[in-house]
Amino acid sequence: MPTLGRGAKRYEIVSRNAPNKRPDLATEQGRAKLGETVDERAAVFENKVARNLGVAPSRVPAMGGHGGLVVGSAAMKSGLVRRLGSLEGLIANLSKGGGSVAAPVRQKVASLNGAAEKARIAGIMALAAPGTGYDAHINAAIAEGLSVDATALRLFPITYAHSASVSGAAAATLKQPAARHEEFFTGAIWKNRRPKR
Repeated sequence: MPTLGRGAKRYEIVSRNAPNKRPDLATEQGRAKLGETVDERAAVFENKVARNLGVAPSRVPAMGGHGGLVVGSAAMKSGLVRRLGSLEGLIANLSKGGGSVAAPVRQKVASLNGAAEKARIAGIMALAAPGTGYDAHINAAIAEGLSVDATALRLFPITYAHSASVSGAAAATLKQPAARHEEFFTGAIWKNRRPKR
């Protein structure tokens, strides 16, 4: 934030209907309000990690070092990851159509209750609009019991290949601009309009 010049004042105006939009962190109440927001975001994260790993949400904080940084073999030992790799390796695997990437986050339909199953199916269907060419992939993911994340990972290389083929087809059909004749260039026009001496 830029420093204010000498004599300058800074005002922050917040709606009286939304005082928690900018809690005063100088007060205990303001810090508590911000802490609630942070806790809510942590709960969302923990629930998603728990869902994808098939564990209880209460286990996730310990698996992740209670907010610390757990990497590599330590993350594998704690159960936070199922295998080690790199971003480049993941992208290469997805580019080759490596369906095995989805296996770690697969959930079987039988293991989900009715509400969770409805949410899983709705999440998968939201990944692609009907009639866009992905219907067979979406239906297969639902039938196989894949999670939303696993389905997204499966669709990634398919979508990438599709966009590359569409871009190539579009480039092949574009017409090259017609060659300009010299008389349409500004320099040539003014050269011909100069009075002759």
